[in-house]
Amino acid sequence: MLQKTVLVAESDVEWREICQRRLVASGFTVITAIDGLTCLMKLKTHWPDVLVMDLDMLWGGADGVLSWVREQPARRSEPVLVVTGRSVPEAMSARTGVASSHCLQKPFHLEHLLDLCAAQRPTAEAQTAGDTSFRKHIMTKETPP
Repeated sequence: MLQKTVLVAESDVEWREICQRRLVASGFTVITAIDGLTCLMKLKTHWPDVLVMDLDMLWGGADGVLSWVREQPARRSEPVLVVTGRSVPEAMSARTGVASSHCLQKPFHLEHLLDLCAAQRPTAEAQTAGDTSFRKHIMTKETPP
């Protein structure tokens, strides 16, 4: 199985460390960023398989980072999971005008985050076969089968 890299961009130190520990324990390689600016710098040097970021992180926030990601032609459809403490996660698209792959409302079960991170990339066999069904699930926010 291919090891996936996840970039967790979260201003809350405790929440970032909890996510990092759980993802690493589940076999993911994890890169962290403490704010939007650091997240952008890390994205410019290493593109993760999955980007997980807090909507309200400091210095650029998720909306600024997400807008930049969607402006990159090769990265427009890359998986982005936005987490938020807001009561209505759908408000994120209205606020930014840019869609994410998924939006999770805090607090959420870490198992849900793990499942979403694992589902964001196809297996090596699916990539070889040209299976694009996972993109349909990402773009429509459906849970993959």
